[in-house]
Amino acid sequence: LNQARRLTTPTLPTSIDFDIPSKYKRTTNGERYLLTDRVQHRDGKVINRIILFATDEQLRTLFTCSHILLDGTFDSSSPHFDQIYSIHGIKNDHNFVCAIAVLGGRSGIIYKELFSILTQHARRLNLQFRPSKISSDFEPALVKTVADELPNARHVGCNFHFVKAVYRQIRQLGLTIDYRDDEAARSTARQLMALALIPVEKVEDAFEQIASEAPHSIEPLIEYFNGYWMTKPYLII
Repeated sequence: LNQARRLTTPTLPTSIDFDIPSKYKRTTNGERYLLTDRVQHRDGKVINRIILFATDEQLRTLFTCSHILLDGTFDSSSPHFDQIYSIHGIKNDHNFVCAIAVLGGRSGIIYKELFSILTQHARRLNLQFRPSKISSDFEPALVKTVADELPNARHVGCNFHFVKAVYRQIRQLGLTIDYRDDEAARSTARQLMALALIPVEKVEDAFEQIASEAPHSIEPLIEYFNGYWMTKPYLII
């Protein structure tokens, strides 16, 4: 099956500087699909690129949704780009994919440019890109950009990414065996992960209680959690 698919798709580009085949610029019914292809040059060479795909129908859906979701995928991105970024809109309790971007990085400058492109096309369609709620992971550059560009939106972190980040830190701190074999250590770690599920006004007191009862072996995780999740106001649990 994979061999058959490769026969119908072009070879992967050898650099970030390439032409997009015409067949990928439009949908199967002939509607424009390639929305933006912004290229940044330096000394005659392409150093960054933002490619954004969306039909006007998808954009209208996005710009009329009060709740949007932002998600980056890194493993499936081509070698010359950093991530494939999807933008979803929630309408009538259904999730709609509204735009797909191929990004050369994950800096605040790139996210700001992406939001600027969407804002420009919202104006073109006589609409506004002003979601009241945004869900995403906890990437600091994205969190700051959302706060700067969409200050009236309520930015909510994804619980899946939050729990994943804590698990990752358990491994990096060398606490995997403690988490696996020590019931008290495992219980403490899981209580930290569950803090995202209680009312915001109760989080600080609950964390202090968890920290006071935590076994000595898990203290590095407590220190990480306090420093990263409890004291950075731009990160939302």
